[in-house]
Amino acid sequence: MSNLFIIGAGASIPYGFPSGEKLITQIERLLEPAKSIDELFRKGRGEIIKTIIRYEDKNLVSGKLLKEVLNDLKTFPVETIDDYIRNRVDYKDYIATIQRIIAACILYYERNMVDTNNWIQLLCNRLDRWGKGFEYNFFKSKFIIFNYDRIFEHTIFKYLTKVKGHAEYSAMDIINNSMNIIHIHGSLGTLNDLKFGAEQVDNSVTQKLRTIWDRVGNARDRWGFNDDRVNGYIHESNRIFFLGFGYLNANLEILDIWDGSEILNRKEIYGTAVGLSNYRVSEIRELMKFCGANKVEIYECFANDLIKDYFNLSKLDFPPLGILRRSSKTI
Repeated sequence: MSNLFIIGAGASIPYGFPSGEKLITQIERLLEPAKSIDELFRKGRGEIIKTIIRYEDKNLVSGKLLKEVLNDLKTFPVETIDDYIRNRVDYKDYIATIQRIIAACILYYERNMVDTNNWIQLLCNRLDRWGKGFEYNFFKSKFIIFNYDRIFEHTIFKYLTKVKGHAEYSAMDIINNSMNIIHIHGSLGTLNDLKFGAEQVDNSVTQKLRTIWDRVGNARDRWGFNDDRVNGYIHESNRIFFLGFGYLNANLEILDIWDGSEILNRKEIYGTAVGLSNYRVSEIRELMKFCGANKVEIYECFANDLIKDYFNLSKLDFPPLGILRRSSKTI
């Protein structure tokens, strides 16, 4: 049986990254208080600003457009960056600037990454000691990532070089050419293209970033989404794990999980759900059942807990999830 891991923003939180809801306030915290770009530098809060403007046009270097966007972001009545982009989709300069800010923030958090509750390393350890070993299990598994950051690839790279003894070029080749990884909304590029935590970002990087609101139309067409590998990954997998996933309807639609779809026919679904209401968890479960899933287990736990208990090394085969604490949000 093959595994598909669908990874959302919540899966990056243990590594020091903010959630989607907190990113907008984190941007304000990192960039304020200051009355000018020069003051930001003097106050020592200019690391992200320096990253943004290093290779930018004169309008941004002067700080005019950047200050205008930051002020608009601060006063606009939304809770998340995605909401801001959705409501400002026709403001092309603003969106391009926000994408640069997001890229700079991601690089900032990459540079300051922590590995508390390192679920990716735990997954490596468990799959390494299971059956035919790490390479076989990882090459057979598939990964759909909704995040821009490269935490997943970076952690795999460290495991390959430090634990498995691969040379750096060999580890990079495995990640880029042998593993089945899709970044749905784009990423900052491969670790070859842009160093993890690099201190610069330019248009060639930020243009790779998309959100579900970049274009109008149905969810799969909003930003020209036409990657048939996503459907292939789902069809070819028997078990699907949702880790740190928020179950936003538009993101579910990108996966072809919608009322009337049969994309999950006869599949087992396991997922984490932290902070969701009982009603929403019930909706998600019913939707996935309607799409054909023969088993849906959603738990109020973090990715680390789900992996630890599911890939239980004392078992000869993948065990059921009965040993996990089942929350009141589980149906």
